[in-house]
Amino acid sequence: MVFNGWSFQQNKIFGEALAAFPDGLPDRWQEIVGKVAGKSAKEVYMHYEALLKDIKEIDSGKVELPSYNDVSYFRENSPEKFSYGSFESRQVPATCKMGRKKGSPWTEVQHR
Repeated sequence: MVFNGWSFQQNKIFGEALAAFPDGLPDRWQEIVGKVAGKSAKEVYMHYEALLKDIKEIDSGKVELPSYNDVSYFRENSPEKFSYGSFESRQVPATCKMGRKKGSPWTEVQHR
């Protein structure tokens, strides 16, 4: 998925770099640019300016937040599309394959 010339992965790395290198840090932009592969310093800073503009418009109420009640949103943006590894491909230790322990139901006093 590419948005405004930025892939999902580039945008994610950009956000992580912004958090890792806060305002006031010497060489902040050099550090951030160094983390985002395939983007120039100018492109990274312009992306940052666009982000600030978006945040300002959202905070001022000019942009309506999306409603995520629509199930199709979750199908289109399912975690599989943005997966960084599959849990299914990992081996489960034999000790974890035991069933659930049978417990005793709570008493009325314990529910209070």
